[in-house]
Amino acid sequence: MEVRQVCLPQNICETKVIDNFTDNRVFATNADSPDKPTYDPTEGLDDETKSKIIARKRNGFGKALGDIVLANGLTSENLIKNIVSQAFVDSGYRVVTEDPDNKAVHVDIVVDKFWGWFSPGFWTISVYANTELTLNMKHDLKSEKIHVYQTKRRRSLAATGSLWQDVFLKNLYDVKMDIRDKIQRSELLK
Repeated sequence: MEVRQVCLPQNICETKVIDNFTDNRVFATNADSPDKPTYDPTEGLDDETKSKIIARKRNGFGKALGDIVLANGLTSENLIKNIVSQAFVDSGYRVVTEDPDNKAVHVDIVVDKFWGWFSPGFWTISVYANTELTLNMKHDLKSEKIHVYQTKRRRSLAATGSLWQDVFLKNLYDVKMDIRDKIQRSELLK
């Protein structure tokens, strides 16, 4: 994780440590609706595969055609950790990987949803990206939760690779902005 330092206008730097990442997404081989995570049963589902699958390709009748996965070594864990880190940095905090003095606010990330799906229509199709996560923040004997839920939809004539990428990037941007706004209103971080 990249470590950057940004100071608040009062020249006070506070530190945040992202400790744990929990992926609570439940995958099925055959879900009753496309907004629920599924995977190709012929490929199997280990933790590494689960960390990369973000959607299923489907035809116009809803039949699954294959998995859409993160590329270039990205995983849902490092992608979401980076989004959360950016939200803290944008809010004027420093994010580090260790806290030897135990003075930082510690953050655990719990992901309940991070999934995209395709919905056919008469003239156009819709591609969705949905993210739901909770930040459990702790410092001294105090704690606070920040809950984030964002869905982004894009309509088009075809579900191209660039459309999938665009809808996920816009969804993650909305997630980052929501986290940033909630960080700035946090009682624990005041």
